[in-house]
Amino acid sequence: MIETKLIAVSQLLVDMENPRLDNPQPNQLESIRTLVNSQKSKMINLSRDILENGLNPSEAMIVMPLNGDNQRYLVLEGNRRLCALKILENPDIALDLFSSTAQKQVKEMNSAYQTSPLADITCVIVSSRDDARHWIELRHGGEQDGAGTVRWGAAEKARFRQRFGQKEIHLQVLDFLEEQGVLSPVDRQLVPVTSMKRVVEDRHTRDQLGYDVKDGELVVSGDFQNMIGVLARVASDLSSGHVRTKDIYHKDDRVSYIDRLLEEVERNQSKVAPEAGPFSKVSGGATSASSSKENKGKTKRQALLEKNRPTLIPQKVKLVIHQARINEIYAELKKLIIQDYPNSVAVLFRVFVELSVDDYIVRNAGDFRKNPEDNSYKLSQKLMDVADHLKTNSKLSEHQHRAVRHAAQADNFMAVSVNVLNQYVHNPFFKPALDDLRSAWDNLQPFITAIWA
Repeated sequence: MIETKLIAVSQLLVDMENPRLDNPQPNQLESIRTLVNSQKSKMINLSRDILENGLNPSEAMIVMPLNGDNQRYLVLEGNRRLCALKILENPDIALDLFSSTAQKQVKEMNSAYQTSPLADITCVIVSSRDDARHWIELRHGGEQDGAGTVRWGAAEKARFRQRFGQKEIHLQVLDFLEEQGVLSPVDRQLVPVTSMKRVVEDRHTRDQLGYDVKDGELVVSGDFQNMIGVLARVASDLSSGHVRTKDIYHKDDRVSYIDRLLEEVERNQSKVAPEAGPFSKVSGGATSASSSKENKGKTKRQALLEKNRPTLIPQKVKLVIHQARINEIYAELKKLIIQDYPNSVAVLFRVFVELSVDDYIVRNAGDFRKNPEDNSYKLSQKLMDVADHLKTNSKLSEHQHRAVRHAAQADNFMAVSVNVLNQYVHNPFFKPALDDLRSAWDNLQPFITAIWA
């Protein structure tokens, strides 16, 4: 039977047969000293963390009564933590094992600990070592096909830090490349983040491409086009497997790789990505605002990337959708690659348009004569009614309003029309064309944006 109980620290004993010890120790003092001596710096760090944050509440120590004595307990899981507490309580038991600098740290921690020592801690009590064996193996025996502790990889660690406002450089770079359409959402998932991080954070890479980090944000001072061009190639090479971890593992390899890419990009500026998105701060460098010819070239390249984007909805489009399911569909349409899933994109697009229109009518029910759930209220009429309402409220221009009404016409079979949207869903022989899908979105984008503004 397993029991949870508060036990005084003074009643807890280090396991003299702890697997961390090379050999069983003769007594408590030698067990503590041997364990501390095997990981001095780690023990100091653990002691400091306990001093500052307390014991981890999600990991209780596992103990068993010593020889049936309910006044003394042998710690089967948690011996490092117990040793750290013993040092905080009485550093003299192992002080001589540390360097002079570390000794000073230990003494300072001891003084701080004495102001508010831990009197007792929560422990899980078992009857025997066998009762604890399974839980200890889960804790220390590796993943065990998922039954044990599955450690976070580099991607999981980076995402966790990102949620607390610590977005790493390589994630900022990947976000931007995806927003600009030079890295598809699918390919992004294939980029090994550890390798990307190794290249992006390399000092030589930063110096050559002219960027650095200031206050957690990427700051560009060099040639912006060269930087994006090279980083786009890095992401492409890594996601495709053309370049592997072993190819850029060592510093010299990364230097050669970046220098070669930079030379190629400079020779062929037409392949370089467009200007920066909102995440970047460009300060000086080779980008010249005075060159109208250069700016026109950038605009043309950006337009080309936009036209040939991999997803239906451009990554730069940011809609705030309060309705959960519609927001999920919107998110899927920003991720699905049109070339890979043209039918799914087409059908979802049709659903997204109608649900958006329906939601707008419900939100402004007092201004509409019909309920969107009325079967006689067709999508074409809904489009015209909502477009009229938006124009009346100065949310659509005359040209934008005309485009929506044109799409709603019954005899219209242009790319953006209700007829075509309906064909996507109901006609098994009607195959969506990629360019038509993109054009349909482009024409309706001002309308959809106004609905969710």
